[in-house]
Amino acid sequence: MTLKTKGRLYFSAWDILSCPLGVYYKKKRFPLPLVHPEIARIRENYARVAETGKLIQQKLRRKWMADHVLLAAENKIQNDWDLWCRFDALCKINGQFILYEIKGVGEDFFERIRKTGEPRKDNRIQLIIYHHFLRQKYPELKPILLYVNRKDPEQTLEIPLEYSNDEVEEIHHKVLTLKDGIEKEIPPEPAGNITFDPYENRYMVNPVAITCEYHGLCNGDDYWYPKATEEVDRLNGKNKEGGN
Repeated sequence: MTLKTKGRLYFSAWDILSCPLGVYYKKKRFPLPLVHPEIARIRENYARVAETGKLIQQKLRRKWMADHVLLAAENKIQNDWDLWCRFDALCKINGQFILYEIKGVGEDFFERIRKTGEPRKDNRIQLIIYHHFLRQKYPELKPILLYVNRKDPEQTLEIPLEYSNDEVEEIHHKVLTLKDGIEKEIPPEPAGNITFDPYENRYMVNPVAITCEYHGLCNGDDYWYPKATEEVDRLNGKNKEGGN
């Protein structure tokens, strides 16, 4: 079945981070497949976490406003990539313009970032996109990922971001590839069902697959999730036996 898109193609920063085939089906307005009950439960938990994240953002913005350092928040970013995106906060602190991307995370992940100093890859890409466009207006703008411990919001970590023009070009290429595939009706490859976490040294069901609303269609199997969890258990057992 082939469905047509309507009007000009726009993408969100989240689309760039999502399952490419899922984005294709979404833009082509394919009917949603069935959702496995366990995936529905996980997505409900994600939604609750997102609401907590919004409250954390609001609290920080109120503080920055009271301190008279908040210049703008949740503004749409004009760009020539046909992306729809909004930044969390733009501040001026001690004469320095700072672009904050605020992320509430669980305590375990917060400690992981504290130890490694490395942000999540998807958070990094999102901030690169926002900063790339805003630095044209604010050349000295400093991009910072601000992680907040959801269990104890008083605990925060600021991770300054550095990136190259090659990284920007790579992201832009992905946008162009997505658009070209949709316009020419060439479906891209889906995200894999399973991914490996080198920090925890274990396999896991890919969060990108879990959040893809079309992943049952991407796989041609509405029951892909329990099969993926079985395969994860098998791989982790083998990994443990191998001592890797």
